[in-house]
Amino acid sequence: MFGSPKGKLVLCKYDPVWPAEFEKEKQRICGALNAYPIQVDHIGSTSIPGMFAKPIIDLSLAIEKIGDKNPIVEALKKIGYDFRGLNNDRDPEHWYLSFTKDGMRYYQIHLTTLTSIDFADHLKFRDVLRSHPELRVDYVRLKHEWAEKTNWDKLAYSLAKDGFVKKVLSYDIVK
Repeated sequence: MFGSPKGKLVLCKYDPVWPAEFEKEKQRICGALNAYPIQVDHIGSTSIPGMFAKPIIDLSLAIEKIGDKNPIVEALKKIGYDFRGLNNDRDPEHWYLSFTKDGMRYYQIHLTTLTSIDFADHLKFRDVLRSHPELRVDYVRLKHEWAEKTNWDKLAYSLAKDGFVKKVLSYDIVK
């Protein structure tokens, strides 16, 4: 499954099509942003083989300097992304964009600088879960518990994950 009704919390089994969907969108984005130095990474649960996830591809776009943000946002708007503003209060260098078509959300972009706190955390979270199978098992179980406890409320579900995210970030990546 790929894509989720906008505003609804949907969890599904890992779909091996997700990495290919990431690569396809990465190429589309890089084509639109060819004049700007960026790093594009697949992050979030769809980037972790075997993980249950919302069937929405999360992309990390890291830029060298904050001054590049506005022209990049404008270029992303031209290819269908909606700019949602700052992602959180914790990191003033983390903005959020989403791509929705016909009521279905397909992609979410986390636009950061290379020195952003969230940029490093997104990559570490992904890499720790990829390298620690026991944490992946816990995360799948907890995702289902949080969804049920929050009555499948998307915002409450996201907030419920905070403690586990902090736990994962305290681990080292196993090579």
